[in-house]
Amino acid sequence: RARDAVEDYLDFIESHAEAISEDPRLVFDLARQAHDNSRAREDANKAVLSAEFIVRQAIARVTRLETSGVSVLSKAVAYARVQRGLARIAARGIAACFSKEQAAKYEKATALVGSSVQPAHEQLAQEGVETHAAEIDQ
Repeated sequence: RARDAVEDYLDFIESHAEAISEDPRLVFDLARQAHDNSRAREDANKAVLSAEFIVRQAIARVTRLETSGVSVLSKAVAYARVQRGLARIAARGIAACFSKEQAAKYEKATALVGSSVQPAHEQLAQEGVETHAAEIDQ
């Protein structure tokens, strides 16, 4: 570990040699910037991992809802929650950080949820929410 730390330090000094030779005090600002950048990268990686979990969960939840015997209103609410979770990924800019494979899964999940939400909403609109709310109360 110590050898890695020394190598990292030497790499850092070599990559910023020109700026440090002009003003040696600059090394502290450069180190702070490097640290902030590594933290930002770390936070981005955590966000991508969380988003990847949400995508996997969305696909599983939609698949489970399609085969379940719950009311249409319950399904519509569950689909809307899944869709909201996927929309948050795009709104927060996390989807832009996905790899090609992750992006493909995200697009597949978004399409799957979208194709499930629409029929549930149409059925609710045709039959009326009150009918389905009565089913839940029973």
